[in-house]
Amino acid sequence: MPVKPKAKPKPKAKRRSRKSNAGRKTIMTAERVKKLEEAFLMGCTDLEACLFADISKQTLYNYQDANPGYVDRKEALKTNPILKSKKVVIEVLEGTEKKATLTEKIAVANKTLDRKEGTKVAVTGAKGGPLEVHAITSEMSPEEAGKVYADFFKHD
Repeated sequence: MPVKPKAKPKPKAKRRSRKSNAGRKTIMTAERVKKLEEAFLMGCTDLEACLFADISKQTLYNYQDANPGYVDRKEALKTNPILKSKKVVIEVLEGTEKKATLTEKIAVANKTLDRKEGTKVAVTGAKGGPLEVHAITSEMSPEEAGKVYADFFKHD
């Protein structure tokens, strides 16, 4: 008895692949992105910026994965406080800074530069005399750093 060949199965109809509209909506609104950018302009870390924008770090990282150019923008925004701090130091060196806000601005500049570069700047100038700038680095002993700070504050 001859064997019948098996019938070929009919090809299945191709289904259209549509992206589903079901699921959770993103919480990364334009307002939250604006809040993140505002925080990065203040020099916040990723975690601090996420707290400020009321999102999780994973949400930020997912947003960065979906928007690769945002990583570069974030890093550029984070340099803003460093640039402002360097500007304060330059104004002090050039003598264009007003004395009333000098101590406050130097303190903020020190904090920012220390956080980003590991150095602090102490400014002295006895009785309106020329300014002397001393960089306090991690190579200095605590006694040397203490002397520089003591000299700075005795003129205020």
